[in-house]
Amino acid sequence: MKTLFWRREEREYPETSTLKQFHSLSCLTYTEVCSQQFVARLTWLKQLRMRGISEATWRQWVENHNLTLINNWLSEQWQSDLSKGKNTKC
Repeated sequence: MKTLFWRREEREYPETSTLKQFHSLSCLTYTEVCSQQFVARLTWLKQLRMRGISEATWRQWVENHNLTLINNWLSEQWQSDLSKGKNTKC
């Protein structure tokens, strides 16, 4: 090795301490902090070969129809409210 390079400035690393709150069992309930991961978890359900439900559909249901638990969409009450076009968001 003939040349050696030195870094003049101290390297700044991004803050990652907040990422520790996300793991395989986090964000099974909707919160502002978990919104992206919660929708991603719902979108992952497409592996169950559910047709006609895209990420945009899940996001709309989360934002406009009070889908706050990973399994809310399975309840008859929630489906009934959705089919009536009822906006259940407070």
